Amino acid sequence: MSSGSGAAPAPVQDDTERRKAHETAEAKRKAEWDARRLEKKQKEDEALQKLQSMNDAAIIAA
Repeated sequence: MSSGSGAAPAPVQDDTERRKAHETAEAKRKAEWDARRLEKKQKEDEALQKLQSMNDAAIIAA
C-alpha cells in the first residue's frame, strides 16, 4: 500500500494547454480593447475636426 494523498502532479501537456488557452483569451481581450480604443480615438478626431472647421460664432452657439 502506498501512503499519501494520491494526487499526482498535473502532466506538462495539461499545463501547456491551459497556458495556450489563457494566451488565446488574452489575445482576444487585447484585440477587443484595441478596437474600442481605436473607435474612441476616431470619434475624438472627428469631433476635433468638426470644431476646427467651425467659426468662432458657431462654436459659441454650440
